[in-house]
Amino acid sequence: VGDWFNSDYYAISPANNPKGPDSGEARVQRGGGWGNIGKSVSATERNRDYPQARHDNFGFRCVAGSPGE
Repeated sequence: VGDWFNSDYYAISPANNPKGPDSGEARVQRGGGWGNIGKSVSATERNRDYPQARHDNFGFRCVAGSPGE
């Protein structure tokens, strides 16, 4: 995710397709990595950290289009 983190953003954001704040210090994190407990790996888990941070509880997901796209 490329959104900047603001804990109050969803209270003031548009209802459809919020893009996130224009700036900030920390980025949004979704889900977790191999160092997390099971519930933290869900994409609904939301947290923040600095862009230069590296931890074993950060993961990533590969995304591919449907065949024929």
